[in-house]
Amino acid sequence: MNARKSGAVTRGAAEEEFKDGDLPPSKQLLAYEKVFKQNTEFFSTCNPDDIEAALVEHLRNREKIEPEVNKDKYKIKFTLVTKG
Repeated sequence: MNARKSGAVTRGAAEEEFKDGDLPPSKQLLAYEKVFKQNTEFFSTCNPDDIEAALVEHLRNREKIEPEVNKDKYKIKFTLVTKG
């Protein structure tokens, strides 16, 4: 995975500020909206492209899953079957 710098991003911000050398996200970031009371969520200041790439790499290499990656949003669909 290539390392990227991320800009200062605040939840719900319509515009992000990026310093010299920082790369903006390649897909549109939408404002956070809490829809359900029970979700698995996490927040990060890392560039979302790096997070997406790391998750896809993990699913392909470790779990042997081919995820469906949305080309317009940061959205990944996959099925993980476990024993137990």
